[in-house]
Amino acid sequence: MTKRPGKEDLHLRMVEPMNAQSPSTETPPPFWRRALATFIDLSLIAAVLGLLQFVLTWLTGGHLQAALFSRGDKWLSYAYVLLTVSWLPFNLYFSLLESSRWQATLGKRRLGLRVTDMGGNRLSFGRAVVRTTLKFLPWELGHVSVILLADLTVTGLAQGEGFPFTPATRFTLKETVWTTPVRLLAFGLLGIYILGALRQRQRRGLYDLLAGTKTVVGPTSLPRGLAPG
Repeated sequence: MTKRPGKEDLHLRMVEPMNAQSPSTETPPPFWRRALATFIDLSLIAAVLGLLQFVLTWLTGGHLQAALFSRGDKWLSYAYVLLTVSWLPFNLYFSLLESSRWQATLGKRRLGLRVTDMGGNRLSFGRAVVRTTLKFLPWELGHVSVILLADLTVTGLAQGEGFPFTPATRFTLKETVWTTPVRLLAFGLLGIYILGALRQRQRRGLYDLLAGTKTVVGPTSLPRGLAPG
């Protein structure tokens, strides 16, 4: 006698096809698609950070930036850059969105891309932070070469209560023995990243290989609440 399917069997039959990943969801995206998504993301971040710097300048009259970059404290200046224009805002944007239910930034979502671990699962926030930090390491090395390793001097600042930056303000950057090697390392890493996205079988850059992640074409994963068990 054939057993009639119960409610649990019917539920599993309905959910399994939804959970099964179609070949399209594991297709590595072409380079142009990832590059366009990155361009959209960076344009959005640049607009927001530009507005943030405008507000900070308006609130402090420009004296905060002038004090930071004219007193010669390299680490304090670098901390300001990390917190306002590089590591922190980039991680808040990329890591929070790529570890969210979207599994994608606004640019990736617009281009139909998502980021997963090697099992096709949603990233944890910690893994997303590692991925973002490694991804933008070349850019951060550029900041290190200019702010920490080179000798930056600022002259021609106005004194008193007025706006400190004037047409006579000059930023002078003197190269040191470490500036060029670190800058070359940054460009070398960027080249390796691009080469991986172009030639690696799964189109994974070095930062993806180290973080155990990949970018694929397709919708987000099925929410865990809909999975059987």
